[in-house]
Amino acid sequence: MKQKYSMFIVSIALAVMLTGTVFASYGIGYPVPRNIELTKGESTRFYFTVDTNLHNFNVSCTYPLDNKTSLAVVFDQETTVASQQASTRVYGSITAPAEISLGPYKETFCVECSDIVEEERTGAVTKGRHCGIPIQVEIVEKRTKVNEYVPEKPVRITWFSQIDKLGLIILVITILAFLYYEYKKRKGSKVESKPGKEAKQQKIGLAKPKVKKSSKKKSSPKKKASKPKKKASKKSKKATKKTSKK
Repeated sequence: MKQKYSMFIVSIALAVMLTGTVFASYGIGYPVPRNIELTKGESTRFYFTVDTNLHNFNVSCTYPLDNKTSLAVVFDQETTVASQQASTRVYGSITAPAEISLGPYKETFCVECSDIVEEERTGAVTKGRHCGIPIQVEIVEKRTKVNEYVPEKPVRITWFSQIDKLGLIILVITILAFLYYEYKKRKGSKVESKPGKEAKQQKIGLAKPKVKKSSKKKSSPKKKASKPKKKASKKSKKATKKTSKK
């Protein structure tokens, strides 16, 4: 009986030791900044680290919140893949609601990580869970210090977003070109229909209407050319013929 009891204790101790070695192959760092000061309605950035320097596999981590306070905590990504033998930062934002009361607050969350198994392997698959990780915030009327700088959330640039921006730019340019064309067109029509100075004077009776000059030139009188009478010459010829016959 004692032998069975001792074997049971040894098996439990081995299991605890094995579990401890598996879980101790990676660690979780406390959030940075450790102590945050916020005014009502203000927000700031923070991060914590997943340390896999002693781990030989990539791990996938999630971090569910305990939601113990009215602070709004949002992580940049719902899941983070931490590479093996590296230190990976997980970023998030925390916001103090405008209606929150002044004083200290402590929000906590868990980090659950498991190995990413791409091939079949022998041995245990590591699954770790670290809970009670604190985010300590002091809500103040006026801040007395500057929180440690943490980079803003990066903006993902995709082809779709670029195409949307390009399409918007083309649309704006097209609208401006159309408006400019319509403006020039209306301005030109106004200049053509605008009455001249003389037309205005004729309307009010100041200018005399112009008389159109006839384009036809006056015909000059033709000079009659003096031509000898042919009939008289013929009669004289007949008279000379009669005298010669006598």
